[in-house]
Amino acid sequence: MSGLHHCQVLQAEVLFMEIQVNFETIPSIQHNSQVQAGWIATYGQTFKYRSLFGNTRLYTVDPKALSHILMNHNIYRTPEATKNDLAQIVGPGLLVSEGDKHKQQRRVMNPAFGPGHIRELTEIFMAKSMELRDIWASKIATEAGQVELDALDWLNRTTLDIIGLAGFNYNFNALTHPDEDELSRAFATTLMAPQSMSLALMVKLTIPGFSWLPAEGDAETRDAKKIMDNIARKLLSDSKAALNVDKTSTGSKDLLSLLVRANMSTEIPESQRMSDEDVLAQIPTFFLAGHETTSSATTWALYALSQAPEVQDKLRQELSTLTSDSPTLEELNSLTYLDCVVREVLRLHAPIPAVGRVAVQDDILPLSQPLKDRKGNVTAESVLIRKGQVIRIPLIAVNQSKDFWGEDALEFKPERWDSLPEGATRIPGVWGNMLTFIGGPRACIGFRFTLAEMKALLFTLVRSFEFALAVSPDEIVQMTGITDTMINNTFHDSRAFLVLPALVTSYGLYKLLRCVYDEWTSPLNALPKPPCPSFVFGNMKEIMAAEAAQMQQSWIKQYGSTFTYKGFLGRTQLYTIDTKAVQHILMNTNIYTKPEAVRHRLSMLLGNGLVLVEGDKHKEQRRLMNPAFSAARIRDMTGIFIQKSIELRTALLLECAKGGGQADIEALSWLSKATLDIIGLAGFNYHFNALDPNAGENELTKAFSAALYSGKRGGFVSTICMFFPSLGWLPGSADGVMKHARESMRKIGRQLLDESKARVMEYAAAGRVKGGDCDGYGYGYGVQSGQRDLLSVLVQANTDARLGEGEKMNDADVVDQIITFLSAGHETSSLATTWALFALSHSPEVQSRLREELKRIDTDEPTMEELNGLVYLDKVVREVLRLYSPVISTIREATCDDVIPLAKVDWKGCGEVNHLRVRKGQRIVVGLGTLNKSEEVWGVDAGEFRPDRWDDVPEAAIHVPGVWGNMTTFLGGPRSCIGYKFALVEYVFILIFTSLYY
Repeated sequence: MSGLHHCQVLQAEVLFMEIQVNFETIPSIQHNSQVQAGWIATYGQTFKYRSLFGNTRLYTVDPKALSHILMNHNIYRTPEATKNDLAQIVGPGLLVSEGDKHKQQRRVMNPAFGPGHIRELTEIFMAKSMELRDIWASKIATEAGQVELDALDWLNRTTLDIIGLAGFNYNFNALTHPDEDELSRAFATTLMAPQSMSLALMVKLTIPGFSWLPAEGDAETRDAKKIMDNIARKLLSDSKAALNVDKTSTGSKDLLSLLVRANMSTEIPESQRMSDEDVLAQIPTFFLAGHETTSSATTWALYALSQAPEVQDKLRQELSTLTSDSPTLEELNSLTYLDCVVREVLRLHAPIPAVGRVAVQDDILPLSQPLKDRKGNVTAESVLIRKGQVIRIPLIAVNQSKDFWGEDALEFKPERWDSLPEGATRIPGVWGNMLTFIGGPRACIGFRFTLAEMKALLFTLVRSFEFALAVSPDEIVQMTGITDTMINNTFHDSRAFLVLPALVTSYGLYKLLRCVYDEWTSPLNALPKPPCPSFVFGNMKEIMAAEAAQMQQSWIKQYGSTFTYKGFLGRTQLYTIDTKAVQHILMNTNIYTKPEAVRHRLSMLLGNGLVLVEGDKHKEQRRLMNPAFSAARIRDMTGIFIQKSIELRTALLLECAKGGGQADIEALSWLSKATLDIIGLAGFNYHFNALDPNAGENELTKAFSAALYSGKRGGFVSTICMFFPSLGWLPGSADGVMKHARESMRKIGRQLLDESKARVMEYAAAGRVKGGDCDGYGYGYGVQSGQRDLLSVLVQANTDARLGEGEKMNDADVVDQIITFLSAGHETSSLATTWALFALSHSPEVQSRLREELKRIDTDEPTMEELNGLVYLDKVVREVLRLYSPVISTIREATCDDVIPLAKVDWKGCGEVNHLRVRKGQRIVVGLGTLNKSEEVWGVDAGEFRPDRWDDVPEAAIHVPGVWGNMTTFLGGPRSCIGYKFALVEYVFILIFTSLYY
């Protein structure tokens, strides 16, 4: 929306005479882009700077980073302040909506902006262009060959008329009767209202919770919006009425009519149609996006042509080859030099100088140009992005970058488009190897409209007039700053510095009072709860002092399957093992997500692997990883499980031999070595050699051990941060060790990924790919001969040509899966197997009976079919995993208000209750281990190790919403453990080879 103001056309004459253009004051980003170019030359393509109140902003022109940001719109969204500002003008239209709402609106609106419909609108573009030409020609004639004209003003009027007719069949008549139309005046008022940045407006835009503050221009904006809404409703009503009169006719050609027609189509389900309010919001969106931007770009074109007479002459010669005054869109597109001129103008003078995005979750931003320190040393090949980080995407700086366009990047040279520089092909724009219309799923939907309109205007004007600059280029003032123009005028009043501390204090007090109010009025207050011994620590000291889940088990006996307890500073925590409630929570992953603070702390180790990501990102990762964890793939890995189980057996036999046939062995240590070797080979074809007594610790083993140890000793700070996300910046005692270890793991992970990619390409080139699994979406993925590891299968699935770029994982995400494989597939399996040996050692009769069954297998390499025939082994495995779940609980947080259904319970004083109302932000702890041992589900002997209970599973256990075995050990729902088949087979093989001989 940055425009060329006070641009004047002087001494206009008819063709072959001269129109001199005087651009006396041009607020633009041009000078600013040169400043940014200097920063890029000094600090590289990616760096940070400080914005208002010292907030850090990430600035990048790195094409790989830009592609990642623009393609992953579910992670990087428009900042709330920007959306709120835009919403004041356009309402909840396409520019403001996000997520599913944006997809819905875009799907319905796409036909209106397709090539076929733009072709039909070209008549309007040409008619208004000729009307402008005739007005200018008549003024020249009446002024004896010389006249002063305001170029931007006239082009604004023309594009206003065009968007009125082409957008919603409305006659502004701006070329003949300017400022007389009520709708245009109302829209102008909404655009001009926030031009002066007052303290109140600054606070509204920068500090959450103060949007209610009255600011200058609010009243005028409200009145103008009422006028706009009234007229827009009439336009929508007229469009619907016209369609109802003749449903078979194509009717009006305007965008609104086509949108209404598409929205009422029987091909679109009722649930996916736009409401009237959503359709109404598109009218100011059409107005904003299709009016000022095009007039600004066309004015820049006349400015550029006035400084390059040879380009103007060459263009005019090409335009004159068409004999018609009103060419078709195909004829306009056939003018190759006109196309080059339009491309070059839009590259150099993008109407929108920059856009901002904010990360809604932690992420890894990949880079094509590594970060370097002041000495030129490479420090990182990616950037860790925290939730809430604002990123500035400088569209003009990318379009004018010498890294992409060469040393003449700042020059106006249409001929460059005859041979595009290689660097420019990496720019992830939706059109023309530039970011003028942005890129990705949120790219400008109307770029074809703008291009056709701009070509029509230039065709008519340049063909009819000759343009020359009326003043020296040095007299053109170019200004603006890296922050938004409004912010430049923020501190004209020194009182801001006196008021801001009071505002910040007030905001803190408001948040505290809000927290107290929420606790006081919580709908969960009626639930039973244990006494709270401390306001500061709540019940947390009791929980942390007790053995795993012991305190919660005693509370369940006292208060039932659903109750509350207090966290730090008296925050209410909901605890439940109610089967109906647990199923609701685990199935509705869009409502109940991992708390941000939990994800933040875990991401220090795991990055953005499958365990931590949410929403669409989780679905995309899981879809790609499903083939790697299919039953067929696990069957292919049994050789690895057998090999390492035999190695473990051999090592333990040697230990026993040293002690004369008996030895005290630390089971967990040896089992950890075995599972580490297994996940190394099965996960990513890496040899840890942990079972080899002669092999020392390699770099990855050391890094993983350090990260795991530092995670366990996170201390008080880590615990506090889990409950208070805003304190995530506090340094934990082990943060430094964790960071160093994770960088080492990421470095090795990248090496493993590169090796896996090379192997996949080698086998594919050699034609050694055999058929594999189907992922459930119609894509079949095979495994390369000899390559059984999970990473290879994932890499192959991720490189499938049938996947769009937005459906694939980037390298950073794949590397994070390696760390996730290592963490999830190592400790949990070794821990579960250790508990199995513990249980068997306390039940000699079970151990003997199991050994007798295992002796029926007379081979060291049993098949999966033979394993499945071991009935008692299956019961032992189930019983161990029920009693000794490696993960005893999981935490979720409600992202919106919700009602949780319950199995019928009778709380004292509450009567019969069958549901719970929870508010947004409520923490919920699901007791996985306690549900597995619940006496209500498994009977009074639920705490005993009794494998024979699986001969007759209690009816109540059937309702436990687990993905496997009527238990929640592997969770349930869309976020259940993807690798449970892997864990079970690994667990069974190790158990066979240890139980059979010891």
